[in-house]
Amino acid sequence: MPIFATDWRATQAHKTWCGNTLVLEHNLPENPLFSFATLARLIETLPRENYTLMHTGPVGTAKKLWEEGEIGDMSDEDVIEAIRRGNLWLLIRRAEDVSEPMSQLLEDIYQEIDSNVEGGYVTFNRISDILISSPSAQVYYHFDHNGQTLWQVHGSKRVYVYPNRPPFLTQEMLEFIALYRIYSTKSLLIVIHIAF
Repeated sequence: MPIFATDWRATQAHKTWCGNTLVLEHNLPENPLFSFATLARLIETLPRENYTLMHTGPVGTAKKLWEEGEIGDMSDEDVIEAIRRGNLWLLIRRAEDVSEPMSQLLEDIYQEIDSNVEGGYVTFNRISDILISSPSAQVYYHFDHNGQTLWQVHGSKRVYVYPNRPPFLTQEMLEFIALYRIYSTKSLLIVIHIAF
């Protein structure tokens, strides 16, 4: 079953994928891997190195708040409920490393893209993160490297896209990301966003 609900003929040019912002529809909201019950079971098994739990300031506040925490002995349901109530987000890092079904889904996504983009869309270092966030959690201005995609699964998210030139993006920012982030420009990072 296709993952993308899109007319591939309109978006299959290689230059479209390599140089433009695309908005495509997908069927992940119907996938049982993204039910809150399944996500809770995944959270329960997470090693510490595979998640980041952050407390942020609420949307609309000027003061930046950025505190990292741990799940500790909270149950999986408690974690989901805490995110639902507070200014929190949980990032499950490299979901393909902790869930075989997620790993297979990731490969299916890449195969569908590669088989539909003219000339192929060759990638390596295929990675997927799952971000579960409260409706009031604020995401501060930041830069993501080339090759990343954002998949909205539940809830809604407002995204602002700025020009990739100064003053919005400086040479120093580019160098910092290139030196200290693990994702290369040819990797394809899929961030699956789940909001309440």
